[in-house]
Amino acid sequence: MSNAEDYAAKLAEIEAIPLDQVKTPNMPVDAFLQEVENTVKWVIPDQDKLTAAGLDWTLVEDLPLRAGALREAESLWNTVRFSQEEAQKQWKEQSPAGYDLRDTLLHTFRFAFRNDESLLTQVSRIAEGGGHADMLQDLNDLAILGNANTDLLTAIGFDVTQLATAATLSDELAELLSQATVDR
Repeated sequence: MSNAEDYAAKLAEIEAIPLDQVKTPNMPVDAFLQEVENTVKWVIPDQDKLTAAGLDWTLVEDLPLRAGALREAESLWNTVRFSQEEAQKQWKEQSPAGYDLRDTLLHTFRFAFRNDESLLTQVSRIAEGGGHADMLQDLNDLAILGNANTDLLTAIGFDVTQLATAATLSDELAELLSQATVDR
């Protein structure tokens, strides 16, 4: 059987383990797996003595299947872990552009809407709050507000293509933040 087949065969048993019984490995998984495979080979000549001493031999027979399942699980976990680390790196690199665009739009909108109290109130409401999630929502809110008032924005020479950029950036950064912060 392949490791993937071993994993599929053992998945129900793995998922049935209560969370309070799940333990963090105290040694590298690859070294542990090699020790398991070596142990299986070493105990075969002593099967009669070990079973006579009370060892349930089905446990020994099940070890290669369990080792294959663990090897597959470790590979799957590594894929997710490195994907998350890459997303965290990208978030760190790309999120400042989101904050900068939000701040630029807020400043621009306050100037463009300076003669309309209702629009200024909307801009102030959007500017409230903080944090990553708020910045992402602000970008989308500003894009919608700006698209509804392009006449006032173009009157001050504002490049309205930045509104589409804000909406796109909000969506892309939201996906990146989600991937970067998903629970390990």
